Amino acid sequence: MRTKTCSQCRQTKPLAEFYRDEKAATGYTSWCRQCYKEDAATPEQISKRCAYGKTASGRQVNNIACAKYRESHPKQFYAHDQVRLAILRGDLPRPDSLSCPCGERAIVYHHSDYDSPLAVEPLCHQCHRGLHSS
Repeated sequence: MRTKTCSQCRQTKPLAEFYRDEKAATGYTSWCRQCYKEDAATPEQISKRCAYGKTASGRQVNNIACAKYRESHPKQFYAHDQVRLAILRGDLPRPDSLSCPCGERAIVYHHSDYDSPLAVEPLCHQCHRGLHSS
């Protein structure tokens, strides 16, 4: 098994613990995945990403990413758009006005079947993430 040493935490880890990077000489990032995740969660990095998203180049990158998502996931995009329009028409309440089955305030609608775009369940962030990670 090939390994690499993270330049941030200085631990030697398997290559699977590093992101791929074609620009790097080794073909992998210099920081391990865990160090990247910890760094990305700092308030400074969050505010940098937020500020970048408000710039012209940040909006352009986001628009390109959204277009790619629409092309590669047409059924999901259609279902999300139908929910958005139903909320605007008043056919569905905003998810944040509802409760998740766990008792927390819901923030998103979850589609268990994209063939039925308006058959959705209001979920909190933690429950929604749990459904998609399993």
